[in-house]
Amino acid sequence: MYRSFLVLVGKARRTDMPAVAGFAEFVWRALLGNARNKGKVEGLLSISWKACGGMKAVRSGPERPAQPEGPPHNNANQTAVPRYCSLSIWRRLAAPFALVCLPCLGFGQINAPRVGVVRYSDLTVRPVYGLPASFVVGQPLSSAVTAASFSDNGGILVSGGRIRVIRPDGSTLAEEPGSADAVVGIEKSLASAIAFLPASNTLLHFDGKEFHRTELSSPLPGSVLSLRAGAETASLLVEHDGAVSEIIVTLSSGNIFSESFLSDVRAPAAYFGIFIAYRDELGLELEAANGARQSLPFLCTGSISFERMASNSLKAGCPATGQEWALQLSPKRLYLSELPLPLKGPRP
Repeated sequence: MYRSFLVLVGKARRTDMPAVAGFAEFVWRALLGNARNKGKVEGLLSISWKACGGMKAVRSGPERPAQPEGPPHNNANQTAVPRYCSLSIWRRLAAPFALVCLPCLGFGQINAPRVGVVRYSDLTVRPVYGLPASFVVGQPLSSAVTAASFSDNGGILVSGGRIRVIRPDGSTLAEEPGSADAVVGIEKSLASAIAFLPASNTLLHFDGKEFHRTELSSPLPGSVLSLRAGAETASLLVEHDGAVSEIIVTLSSGNIFSESFLSDVRAPAAYFGIFIAYRDELGLELEAANGARQSLPFLCTGSISFERMASNSLKAGCPATGQEWALQLSPKRLYLSELPLPLKGPRP
């Protein structure tokens, strides 16, 4: 069957059908890449092949001149080819062939790139797949989530007054009592997951296996906007009267190690890798510790919100319009793409 399929592809390549040939090769490789699909595809091609008279129906070698109209020549060495097996029919069947074969791949087998996980205004967290400016929203991993932060390896979220660390598939790795107003953050590793509980002035940090609580030695000068954990310290962006400061806390003791006023940074602000993200009159700003800055145009009436959606992606939301954007950081450039909204109601 595979040899027969290659002969068909070769026939298409020698005619005016390179697109059909390329598409056929793609479908064959993609489908047979999964052993479970092999029987389905070979069965589908076998039916089509037998209907067209087998291998002799598609000839290799130079093109033969068209036969004149009339009865077929009486040639014992020539196999009659049904008219519905001509190459023109393969051109017409390309789209139906795609519709029949591609569903065999299954959603999980297509391996669309996962951009990250987003918490939407309906308080569900959903995976988002695709490429910049071309996204697809998946099914909810969790609901009633009041705060969330994600990396490529999982995330930390607040739901029902509890703090949960979850794996990429949404399953719970660890869970601890918290509060609905907790602020959460994560970098790349799950061992960097951390939460701040305002009511008890406590840090709740995860070491990869279990949570540890650290009560701060003194009250913070304002509200926590964003936070991240290091090996021995935690960094917090704190806003007070519109000004933003960075406070470093020692995790073992809860003592405040240092406090730095960030003159250019405005609230709201969030940690994003080596950057701090915030908005000013120019749009979205990413400012590194060495003062290097990158800007992107961004229009939003009123306040904005930030939440980490992946190791190299940050969600920027505009509550006034309900729009959400993905800010993606690549080695060469920044991408800012609007995120699609999840479909409402049950799936058809």
